[in-house]
Amino acid sequence: MKKLLALAAALVIAALAGCGVSSTPVSTAGTGAPSASPEPEIPRTEVRFEVLTRGVKYGEADLYYYSFPQLDVDIEGSSAGQALTEELNGLLTPSEDALAPVTEAAGAAYEALDEAGRSGWSRQGYGFDRSVELMRCGGRVLSVCVTDSRSLGAPHPNNSGFGITFDLKTGGRLAASAIAEDYPALTGKVRGYILASAAENPNAGAFYGLEDFAAGALESGEWYLSEDGLVIFAPPEEIAPYAVGSVSFVIPYAELEGLIKPEYLPEGGPQGGEGALSISQSAEGATLRAYLGGGSSFALKAKEPVTGLLLSELVSDGEGGWAESRPLYYVSRLKAGESLGVTVPGSGFIAYGIEYGGGEGCIISMDKDGGAGFMLEEA
Repeated sequence: MKKLLALAAALVIAALAGCGVSSTPVSTAGTGAPSASPEPEIPRTEVRFEVLTRGVKYGEADLYYYSFPQLDVDIEGSSAGQALTEELNGLLTPSEDALAPVTEAAGAAYEALDEAGRSGWSRQGYGFDRSVELMRCGGRVLSVCVTDSRSLGAPHPNNSGFGITFDLKTGGRLAASAIAEDYPALTGKVRGYILASAAENPNAGAFYGLEDFAAGALESGEWYLSEDGLVIFAPPEEIAPYAVGSVSFVIPYAELEGLIKPEYLPEGGPQGGEGALSISQSAEGATLRAYLGGGSSFALKAKEPVTGLLLSELVSDGEGGWAESRPLYYVSRLKAGESLGVTVPGSGFIAYGIEYGGGEGCIISMDKDGGAGFMLEEA
């Protein structure tokens, strides 16, 4: 499924700071687990995304705003999705401790102002934004990477992150020890891989605190499962200067044989290459529907089996490209001949990106009159 928010190189979509690979990646790309053939029948999983915004008060003033994602997970033929959704959204809702640094910094800045300054308080430079990236969803595993960005009045935000992994069969959250066949051996493998990879990296001289990070990475929660392997990540400034950016270590599944339980390995390679989806402007006849608004409708029909289909709203960078994307809807698979009908807001110009299968992408542009233009992009 790859990094789902990276639709295609041509889209210039920014990676999340806590989850992205640095400009000089530490790890070498792995081939992942061997593809199983034929693809086993697995329950369909649907995920709907929503972003909520809340304000923090200081007396009568709005001190700052914070935003955070909420997900609705539905697992075909199972009640596990409801329990998973409730627990996941509880983890995604920021706690007072998570907000405390922003509250303290903004409160101190507000207190230092005179009456005229307080009346013109604009909250500029202060805020909290939590975002989520779906890294793997299929078989027994749903794994996400969460990024927290705290604006404390400094030139750049303070970033941190953590991973969350669930068992789609039971609906329960998985600790690293639960996915491991041999947890001490897995811990040792992670430590050795991180230290060896960092030593070979061009930024090797800039790293610090690697030994402690490598030894405690699985316990700290800074990990997730992707389609390619077990990913250990560090946000900016945790193990390298801010200029280096976030750092990710991808340990391919091929190197984790005997260390991770088979049920948590990918069940097969992605399905659905270029041309696997046909796009039409009518959602009529769709066997699966995703209502995202009350405006224009279009349909995506699978000509062959498709896995890992993500629909995102694209945000323009003002220069003819795309600055970022906001995930809206994900479905783990479509059978051949099955159709997904999508209803989206029809006001103003909105562009949507779709990624599916092995990273094939397309863009759907909706103009203010509800018209749609389709453009295919190779990932």
